[in-house]
Amino acid sequence: MSKQYRFECVIDLPWVNPVREASSEGEFIENLLLEYNHALWGIVELVPSDIREGSIKCEEIEESEHGEV
Repeated sequence: MSKQYRFECVIDLPWVNPVREASSEGEFIENLLLEYNHALWGIVELVPSDIREGSIKCEEIEESEHGEV
């Protein structure tokens, strides 16, 4: 019988760069985690600390960009 080993690693997914509209950074994080955890249910659960520190960028949206006049 061959010996078994336990392996572990960190999967860095730099190509995952979600962009969403929200009224605050907290709302952005909450909605993003809900969406991703729903999609990844049973595989992995993301928490706020999984978001790379300093990676969240905020840009004010012009009214015409989101359908308001």
